[in-house]
Amino acid sequence: MVKVVAEKYIDENKLEAFMALAGEMIELTRKEDGCLEYNIFQDENDPRHFSYIESWETREHLEKHFESEHFKRLVPKLGDLSEAGPVVIYKEV
Repeated sequence: MVKVVAEKYIDENKLEAFMALAGEMIELTRKEDGCLEYNIFQDENDPRHFSYIESWETREHLEKHFESEHFKRLVPKLGDLSEAGPVVIYKEV
């Protein structure tokens, strides 16, 4: 299994647009082969801070996700609304 944890900070004026795009990303990604978990969490203390937490069967499934139509279409739009934080990809040991 592969786990991804990615953090984003969203401009307060862009939260609504972010939530709409994030909802579409969640819906489409959860349908992908090999996706075990795909969630986006909002920090209770800082509503601008979001964490993506994903689990994939294999690294190959994650790589296919990076090549999906919705990833290529939505990630740039999500990036325009946010400041990127760290992205960590973990492998199960």
